[in-house]
Amino acid sequence: MSHNESFSYNSFKFSLPATRQAQTIENQVISCSINLSMTTDSSYNPSGCAPASNVGQVCATFYEGTACDSSSPSSPLVVTANTSGNIGHGNNAPRPDLDNKVKCALVAPGCSLNVYDDADQSGQNYASPYSPGAQSVHQDIDSYTCIC
Repeated sequence: MSHNESFSYNSFKFSLPATRQAQTIENQVISCSINLSMTTDSSYNPSGCAPASNVGQVCATFYEGTACDSSSPSSPLVVTANTSGNIGHGNNAPRPDLDNKVKCALVAPGCSLNVYDDADQSGQNYASPYSPGAQSVHQDIDSYTCIC
């Protein structure tokens, strides 16, 4: 680990006024000693690392039917971290074919899923939030929020 150090100083002429010439250049030498030590500097408080971005991380996958796997009758609906939306009902629903058919949700590790029986994250929340893993959800869900 490197650590930058800096310092400044004011220069001055050190010849006596009687012997000083108008344009005389006087050399000054600055030296320093660096001593390394194995003691802990308790005042050192580095900033923490930036949290890892979860942009684009899969938060949950909704499946038609009760199986949370490829045996599901239709292709799954994958939602990303920190998003909300409508599933198969309401404005901007990406998968109308899943309306009243989703019965299983696979929640990614470190994520939490809420599901609702009405569009736009309203209505009954059906025992939400769901923790990571395969979760059986009520077939009447229409919207969700997923947080990681």
